[in-house]
Amino acid sequence: MAITFSTHSSAGVPSPEARETRPMTKTTEEEARYREILLQHLRESQLHRQVLECLHIVFPQGWVAAGAIRNSVWDALSGIEESPLCNDLDVIYFSPQDTRQKTEREIENRLQQQLPESKTGLGKWSVKNQARMHLVNRDRPYLDCSDALRHWPETATAIAARINNAGQIELLSPFGLTDLFQMKVRPSPHFRDHKLFEYKIRQNRKNWRIRWRSLDFFMEEKVA
Repeated sequence: MAITFSTHSSAGVPSPEARETRPMTKTTEEEARYREILLQHLRESQLHRQVLECLHIVFPQGWVAAGAIRNSVWDALSGIEESPLCNDLDVIYFSPQDTRQKTEREIENRLQQQLPESKTGLGKWSVKNQARMHLVNRDRPYLDCSDALRHWPETATAIAARINNAGQIELLSPFGLTDLFQMKVRPSPHFRDHKLFEYKIRQNRKNWRIRWRSLDFFMEEKVA
């Protein structure tokens, strides 16, 4: 099937998870512009196009998330043309009916067979069922993938994308895209209120400013 990319589905109706993000996002012209830019970036990047198409073929309910998107946006904004910063290629999904880690490994193997790590340039496939990750992260149970993203460390990291059943890219971005595109690194409300010490340790370990010198860091500022 030919895959097309657009900001809207052919029926004009996003998935329930994508729809849930909208009330939490400032519906400004700026946000809409960032959304269009990100969609264009994802469809014009050969690496991301390969990854999204692979996921759509092998495991269409999954979402490509976190650094695979965040890092490439920051690279583009910083004029960095060298190989992308390779971390795990994070894929998230939500399945309360089957929370076995064995299932996650099976999905990783299928993705690896379809698109080996050496060809992605974005790191090793890492699949996590968010229906169990609240136990790992010591949180209350998550409701879905969008809710799980709200419990991630940085607002700019809480971003995911996939190709939907209409063959178009849809996004999950519960905190919007402004922080991502303005290169602002700040804790999500959950980490700001409950895990700020862990957040600070993570920032020291990541040491992102070595690669992206224009990043602005915020610690205890409330998210508007």
